[in-house]
Amino acid sequence: MKTRPSARGSKKRSFTARLANGSIRFIKSPAGKILGGLTLAVLLAGGVAFNHYWWKYSKLVDARLAGGPFNRASKVLAAPDPIFVGQDLDAEAILARLREAGYSDSQHNAVGRYIVKDNAVEVYPGPLSYFAQEPAVLYFEDGKIARVVSLNDNTPQTAYELEPELITHLFDDNRNKRRIFKFEDFPPVLINAVVAIEDHRFYSHYGIDIIRFTKAAFDGLVHWEKPRGTSTLTQQLARNFFLTPEVSVERKAAEMLIAFQLETRLDKDQIFEHYANQVNMGRSGSFNVMGMGEGARAYFDKDVRDVTLAEAALLAGLPQGPSYLNPYRHPDRAKNRRAQVLRAMLREGFINQGQFDQANAEELHLAQGHIESSAAPYYVDLVNSALQEHFNSDELISSDYWVYTTLDKNLQRAAVEAVRVGMEQVDEAIAKQRRWKGKEPPRAQAALVALDPHTGEVKAIVGGRDYGESQLNRVLAKRQPGSVFKPFVYAAAIEKGYTPSTLVDDVPTTFWYDDQPYEPANFMNKIYGLITFREALRKSINIATVKVAEMAGYQNVYDLAKRADLGDSLRPTPSLALGSYEATPLQVAGAYTTFVNGGVMKKPYFVRLVRDATGNELLRREPVDVEVMDGRVSYIVTNMLEDVMLHGTAAGARYRYNFTEPAAGKTGTDDDGWFAGFTDNLLCVVWVGFDDNTDLSLEGARSALPIWAEFMKRAHEQRPYRNPAPFEPPEGVVSVTLDADTYELATSSCTNVVNEVFIAGTEPTHYCSLHSGGGLSLATSVSGWDADPEQGGLPVDRPVVSAAEGVSGAPRIAPAAPAVGGQPITVALPEAPAKPAAKNDDEQKNGVLKKVFGIFKKK
Repeated sequence: MKTRPSARGSKKRSFTARLANGSIRFIKSPAGKILGGLTLAVLLAGGVAFNHYWWKYSKLVDARLAGGPFNRASKVLAAPDPIFVGQDLDAEAILARLREAGYSDSQHNAVGRYIVKDNAVEVYPGPLSYFAQEPAVLYFEDGKIARVVSLNDNTPQTAYELEPELITHLFDDNRNKRRIFKFEDFPPVLINAVVAIEDHRFYSHYGIDIIRFTKAAFDGLVHWEKPRGTSTLTQQLARNFFLTPEVSVERKAAEMLIAFQLETRLDKDQIFEHYANQVNMGRSGSFNVMGMGEGARAYFDKDVRDVTLAEAALLAGLPQGPSYLNPYRHPDRAKNRRAQVLRAMLREGFINQGQFDQANAEELHLAQGHIESSAAPYYVDLVNSALQEHFNSDELISSDYWVYTTLDKNLQRAAVEAVRVGMEQVDEAIAKQRRWKGKEPPRAQAALVALDPHTGEVKAIVGGRDYGESQLNRVLAKRQPGSVFKPFVYAAAIEKGYTPSTLVDDVPTTFWYDDQPYEPANFMNKIYGLITFREALRKSINIATVKVAEMAGYQNVYDLAKRADLGDSLRPTPSLALGSYEATPLQVAGAYTTFVNGGVMKKPYFVRLVRDATGNELLRREPVDVEVMDGRVSYIVTNMLEDVMLHGTAAGARYRYNFTEPAAGKTGTDDDGWFAGFTDNLLCVVWVGFDDNTDLSLEGARSALPIWAEFMKRAHEQRPYRNPAPFEPPEGVVSVTLDADTYELATSSCTNVVNEVFIAGTEPTHYCSLHSGGGLSLATSVSGWDADPEQGGLPVDRPVVSAAEGVSGAPRIAPAAPAVGGQPITVALPEAPAKPAAKNDDEQKNGVLKKVFGIFKKK
């Protein structure tokens, strides 16, 4: 028995049939055929377009990934860092340094690897290590290095050099800086923080989070606004690598297409690695901080592998709005965003409630002064300029070169801090000047350069107070060096046979050159009369110094200064003696190495070695020596500069700023403040002034010297620079005891004596006539030089000055009108009479000196 269909079913089938028949009739109709054709055309066009863009972006993705996703910028590394038994360093600090240098625990690391054991770290340099040194094991006790043992022969060592640490990568023209890390280098806490806040389904989707996208699209329709927050990490990577940040349908479609491409070529770890190295983390100073690695260094002065939970959460939250969330400018916003990240980590089960509470309660511990002290931007600029003499810019940025520099990171930190502390004092002093009353005083600038005087290796550079504010490197700024030039004047005079006890008459004088008058004045217009060379340099007396230059010969001063590379605009004029021709702080520092190295200048340099990625040596720099002056001359000037720091214009370094190491130096004051000084193992030059050449109106002793003293104190606390040796006289220099009134050899009756140094043969040979009971009249020869001028030494034949007026063996005195070329004159003086008994010692001294000087004037 057949079942009769229901009326409802019959109607349904009837409607379906009618709809199908209608559709068929429409398709067969002219209008249907036209619509069908258009639909097919659209589908074909869409397919062609999809295929076009698929292959277009496929080629872009392949090209970018094939050459490495980032520019392989050259690495800039500091000098090797020595460590010592007994040093305050624990295992974690050593591991942080090794990681910063490129070491890891992987056996395949070409730079080197480490193995962590109980209270010990084994260090194995790799084939790309800076030096082929032996592996060693470092033992630790109570936060110190207890022992260092070589793993080659199991012998104990007292010191060990760690691999040079990375300073930075050379930045590109857009001033983007990044530190590139592998996925395994990023700590799990940072990976979890990024995934939790940016893309919690990262490991389960295929480039597009359909659930997230659908929800965002629905919310957008309901609230009639553009969907936001739909991009996965893969999509963000696609946008950052290939697209612009504009918001449009076209860009979003391209982003999704590229995301699919990336998912087919990379695994999830690789995608995260590229994202974490590429993402914009804001700005630090004048640089764009790119990538989590550079972000950790910029905000915390840490290797990214060492960040804490709170620090990881802050880094993970910054990409949402790097400028808006900048923790330096907007700490409250940064903390709120950090809390959002921590809540997301708690929600996803990456942390527990206790960890959340602890991290959320932490204050922001941001790096202070890190850009200057760790990244050393002014220094890196100089390295970049030095490299461009051998490589072009594109080659440096796009090549994986290893650039080993001379920078000492500990000294760089000390230099930055010394400038910060010293310039606070300068700001206070400037604010008190009457000319700025009721006004906002301008901001003075500073420059500091420190180098190893025995090699010329530049160890620290500060080119200004804030690199982000101004990239002008004042270390290279040409300014008048003022009185820091004076030691070279006295060196030229001593080369001509004068001595530190030679007398010069400091009285107002007009000097003529090319028919032009020159009338220098002393500080506070003070006049000193007859004084020795030593006292003139000690007190930095201007008129006397120009007279010394006249005695030495302006051309001789000029020639010596040219050999010392003290500027390009030098001329042999009277004003040269007072440092009127411009030089840079770097040039002054190089010139002063002459006094430490027995008359040999060591040219400053920044780069030791450049290698390519396979370890091939591309460039090696060795010290460059320039003969400037005789070694005996350089020692005598150094001895005079020691006196400047003990009793002269730089005595504040000893008695006010408590720098007690054996040192020599010279203040300088023009419109700017200068100080150039050195110990046996470290030389430092400091400049302070205004960029627009406004007169600083602060002596070098009050502006540059405090910074120098602060830096040198910090530097000599470092193990490699501790206990500098005193300056030792070379062969051919003698020290004698003189009577302080007559500058003759002291007798047992002389109560006021001084020690003085001479080049052998130029020292006095007669005893004090003022306190010996009678005068001697033997001539004093000063022709004791043994160097052959044809061999680059000093002249053998020297003038002879006879004793006179009871001053047998008297020091040579500056003539009022020296012979042509500034050569000393020779006079025959009568035999000295017996000592008068009526005058006291001071009267006798002044009378003797005036009579002797008068004879020269008459001559």
